[in-house]
Amino acid sequence: MANDNSTDLNHTVDIWSLGCTIIEMLTGKPPWSEYERAAAMFKVIRSAPPIPETLSAEGKDFLQCCFCRQPAERPSAAMLLEHAFLQI
Repeated sequence: MANDNSTDLNHTVDIWSLGCTIIEMLTGKPPWSEYERAAAMFKVIRSAPPIPETLSAEGKDFLQCCFCRQPAERPSAAMLLEHAFLQI
């Protein structure tokens, strides 16, 4: 296994994927599922997935954190565990 510094970037991609998974759980379909594969990939490069309007304010904020465009600024999983959306 190569020794590189991409581990942090890999984890930020996981956070983006978490947001997509939450949207799929809420809507029953993945973000941009109405587009063909190439068009969907173009959407990912250009913007964050649309956040369902039916979600609570805390849920919307949580997803906005997951979809932060700059990977280095995206919160870690540990930080997200403290988010109000996950508190009962």
